[in-house]
Amino acid sequence: MSLVTTSEAAQILGVTPVRVRQLIKEKRLTAEKHGRDHLSQDREPAATATTSPAPGPEPELNFEE
Repeated sequence: MSLVTTSEAAQILGVTPVRVRQLIKEKRLTAEKHGRDHLSQDREPAATATTSPAPGPEPELNFEE
């Protein structure tokens, strides 16, 4: 099992390291904490990238003038 850093996972996913930490906090990406760093399995970030995010709220349409 090979581990990647938060920065390396961000490059794999095409996002920022901050977003990777958010995914870890949301439990959408598993990671092990080693000291101050989170390390993920090297194959997992790519699997997470294929999942689509939950849809956002419906926009409010106001046609009154």
